[in-house]
Amino acid sequence: MGAIVGCAGPMDGKCRPAGNELGETAMKQAMKDLQELKGIGKVLSRRLIEASYNTIAKVAGAEEHGLKRIPGMNPQKVRSIVTQARELTAEAEKSRPKAWKH
Repeated sequence: MGAIVGCAGPMDGKCRPAGNELGETAMKQAMKDLQELKGIGKVLSRRLIEASYNTIAKVAGAEEHGLKRIPGMNPQKVRSIVTQARELTAEAEKSRPKAWKH
């Protein structure tokens, strides 16, 4: 059984093994999405998710010092992936339909 990360999840009183917070299917999809960023492979995408950066939007909004604490992330890689993530989220925002006026 994997390492227990705590019981901060649903208030059902159950502790879950590390990596199961998202569920296996959701974890794989989040890893795939993060791997759209150049320089992020399977290992770093899993580490990002484990550090609560499970979406490109969260990476885009990340503070540099938080990402630097993740093993395998150096200052150049942090700048690169944050820049890429911000560009992707900006493109997504532009393509989103405008809100209805009331």
